[in-house]
Amino acid sequence: MVIKTADQTWSSVGSLNFTSKGHAENEELFAYEIDECLADGKPRGLAKELLDYVDYLTDEGKCEKLLKAEVKARRAYDLRSYFLDGELWYEMPENSLFAVAMGFPSAVKNSSALKIAVVSSLLRSVAPNAIDIRDVLHLNVAEEGRKKLRWKRKYCVQTCLGLWAPKSWHEKIEIATQSSSGGRNSAIDELKRIISAENSHAVTDALSNAMSGVWRDIVAKDSTLEQYVPTNAAILERAEKWTRRTMNRLADKDYTSRLSNVAIDTVMPDLWAGSPSDQDDFEESYFRSLQYEFDRIQTVNRHRSLQQQACLAGIGPNTLNEDDEWTKLRAEFVKSIDGIVRAVNEETDDNDDNEDEDYD
Repeated sequence: MVIKTADQTWSSVGSLNFTSKGHAENEELFAYEIDECLADGKPRGLAKELLDYVDYLTDEGKCEKLLKAEVKARRAYDLRSYFLDGELWYEMPENSLFAVAMGFPSAVKNSSALKIAVVSSLLRSVAPNAIDIRDVLHLNVAEEGRKKLRWKRKYCVQTCLGLWAPKSWHEKIEIATQSSSGGRNSAIDELKRIISAENSHAVTDALSNAMSGVWRDIVAKDSTLEQYVPTNAAILERAEKWTRRTMNRLADKDYTSRLSNVAIDTVMPDLWAGSPSDQDDFEESYFRSLQYEFDRIQTVNRHRSLQQQACLAGIGPNTLNEDDEWTKLRAEFVKSIDGIVRAVNEETDDNDDNEDEDYD
C-alpha cells in the first residue's frame, strides 16, 4: 500500500489484510516507511520500489519481452527452469461455505466431551468446532468422496508449498477437478435456492435450533460445561450473522465460482532467487514425495502420478534399489531432467477406469 500526499509518501508491505481478523486477531508482519517526496513530487524509497513493481506487473509488453529473453537464455533445461515452468495447486476446502462455527471457548474445545467420537450428529463432518449447514437444512447432495483425490494423485507431487505440476498439464487438471465438483456445485445451487431474502428467517431459526441442540448434547456428556452455554439471544445472533454473510457470499459470482472447483492454481515463485533455505526446503519436499511414491511402487507394483511414471522412466530403476537419502534421487533427477521433461510433456492419458483400484 502506498499513500501519497503533496510532499510525503507512507508505504507498507506485508501480510496484513483489511479484515477484522487481520486487524484484531491474527499475528501479522509488515514493514512501513515514511519518505519525503523528491523535488518534482515523485516518490522515492520503498514507495518507489512498490510502484515500480506494480508498473512492471501491469506492463504486459515489458513482461513478455523479459520472459522471452529469459527463456532464450536457457540453452539447457535445468532444475530451476523445470520447477519455475510449473505451477502450484491448492485444494479449496469444500466446507468453507457450509461450515457454521459454534464459537466454543477454549475450555469446551479442550474438554473430554469433544474428544468423544460422536458428541452430536451435527459435529461430524466439517470441523471439530463447527456444524455442517447441509445437515441442518437436509441438503440432499452427493458426497465428493474419494473421486476428488484423483486429480492430485494423478498429476501432482506434494511439496512444502503445495501441489506442484507441470504447466503443460493445467488444462487437464482443471478438467479433472471440475469433473470432481458435481456434489459441491449441487450443494451451492441448493443453498442458493434455500437461503433467499424471503426465507432467511426460517434458515436462521433452523440453524439456531441446531446450535442449541449441539450445546445440549455437549452438556449431556459433561455437565460442568453448562457454565459456557451462551444465551438463546447470543446463539440467535450468531445464526443471523452466518445467514447474512452466506447470502452475501452466494451473491458474489467470483466467490461461488472459486468455491465450486476443488482446486485453484498459482504461479511458482522463484525461490532460487531468494533464500537458499527456501529452495532447499521445496526441493527436499518434492524429492521426498517422489521417493515415498517410488517406495510404494516396489510394494504395490503400480504408480499413481503421471509425473512419477515419467520420472521413473527418466531416472531408471536403479534408484529404487538404493536405500539412500533424497539427495541421491535429486542427483539422478537432475542428470536425467531433459528426458523427464520430454516424457512429462509427451505423456498420454492412461485408462482412468483403473485409477482408483487401491486408493485408500
